[in-house]
Amino acid sequence: MKLKRFLFIGVAFVMMVALVLTGCEDLSQSKGKECTITFNADGGSFSEGETTQTQTVNSGASVDASMPANPERSGYSFGGWWTLQNGDGTRFTGSTTVTESITVYAYWTTAVPNTSLKAALEWLTANAKEGDEYNLTLT
Repeated sequence: MKLKRFLFIGVAFVMMVALVLTGCEDLSQSKGKECTITFNADGGSFSEGETTQTQTVNSGASVDASMPANPERSGYSFGGWWTLQNGDGTRFTGSTTVTESITVYAYWTTAVPNTSLKAALEWLTANAKEGDEYNLTLT
């Protein structure tokens, strides 16, 4: 009787372990999923004139050093990549972890005036968005 009970518990334990391992295997397969990041220049263009570029990474990874070169747009300064247009949503950088395919949009600000330091600082005070980067060239 004790042997039957021991065998029953042993078989039940093996079945539970097999069930758990099978479930874990399914979860680990999602880590190999490829995600596409579409970089939309949103009114600007990249060096070859294209308006979008794509990168592919594994789910859970980041783009790192393979971020595209910043696009350009006449009369505007590039303010980074965002998950929604017009600098809305969440900022997207090379260290952002990607878990699904996504489109990110270039954020544009009117170019900082280069007439004088005073004019540039006044413009930045009125228009700068936290986290944006601006290049200031005075002539």
